[in-house]
Amino acid sequence: LNNHAACLHKLAKFSSAVRAQQLALDLLLDGFPDAPRGVSACALLWQSLGSVQASIALQTQLFNLAIYQLCLNPSDHSFLALILAHYSSNSEFWLNHSRRSTFWSGSPCDEIIIWDDQGYGDTIQNLYWLNEAARRVKRVRLWLRPTLLPLVRERLSLPAHCSLDVMTADSTPWSESTSQIPLYYLPFVLRAWPLPESAARAPYFTRAQPASLGRSMRVGLVWSAGHHRAPQPERCARERDVPFHDFWSLALRWKALSGCTLLSLQLEGCDHGLPAEAIASGQLIQAVESNDWLSTLEHLESLDLFVTVDTSVAHLAGAIGLPTVLLLPCPAEWRWGQEGCQTPLYSAMHLARCSQPGDWSQALLQADRWMATRLEIQSSVSITKHDSQTLPCSSAATSNPD
Repeated sequence: LNNHAACLHKLAKFSSAVRAQQLALDLLLDGFPDAPRGVSACALLWQSLGSVQASIALQTQLFNLAIYQLCLNPSDHSFLALILAHYSSNSEFWLNHSRRSTFWSGSPCDEIIIWDDQGYGDTIQNLYWLNEAARRVKRVRLWLRPTLLPLVRERLSLPAHCSLDVMTADSTPWSESTSQIPLYYLPFVLRAWPLPESAARAPYFTRAQPASLGRSMRVGLVWSAGHHRAPQPERCARERDVPFHDFWSLALRWKALSGCTLLSLQLEGCDHGLPAEAIASGQLIQAVESNDWLSTLEHLESLDLFVTVDTSVAHLAGAIGLPTVLLLPCPAEWRWGQEGCQTPLYSAMHLARCSQPGDWSQALLQADRWMATRLEIQSSVSITKHDSQTLPCSSAATSNPD
């Protein structure tokens, strides 16, 4: 039933996935006479079934149930709370008392450690809620991976009582005798996750405005999600990859339409095949050469438009307010919802969606239409700038054809 629910989710059959996962939960609890009965799924959050493996299985199934239900209904507050079940779906939670007892509940306290625990995209996305957390405590210690520290120091407005520390693979925030919370869970503990009808978040990383007078428009491209060592994240990443041949055909159309410069912000996969040929021919410029996030932001802020798949650099583009087309597979990850072209996460982001699993044609068509409109507006603004030299450089970035 667990596997069946996962397959139904991949086929975008969310109601059926929810039913299958609920049946799996019922069967799991049938094996434990002392388990609570007649309670909602949220009442089982962090509930122990006596053994470590059974408790992990319960929390994993609760988390999966939350994901399937949120794909079906992103406004379901109860299931947003169940995202926290992911924190307890490992053995260390059950074997290490400090890991459980120090988890921050969102209540006012003297000090908390907020630490970098998931992918870069999740971290960049959830740094938005740092200030809300800081309002509830007297001191914040923010632990981040080294490649993120320069970006956050220079481009994020940190609370006065927030200090920065390095997060390494050996760091154990729960052993510091203070409250702690991974960044991934921050919006759910704060009960601040934006619902589909919420106003879009304004940019929260500082973006410099490059001088654009006298140069061609610059369009950034990312067509493949990052690679992962673990099998499940790797499979999910490959589902987000758009076929490069189709993607590149559209990019060449945009170049012909506007004379724009095409830049790759793809860190991996540019050294062979058609991407390597495009770079060697000079039609595509390889911009990013390291995983330093401040350098990546500097490349992003030199762009006029950005077209990308669902990966961490998309979150950084959204966080600085860069006009961005995000190409989403079917089903999309729950945070993006399953319909609509806007997201409350980022005000300048346009969502282009696949209509069925594995078929990118509709997403690419939507992206092409959006880009054609944008390129036309950008071109007319650039011409006006050149003629009058009176308009501010940010004029193109604030226009919205949608």
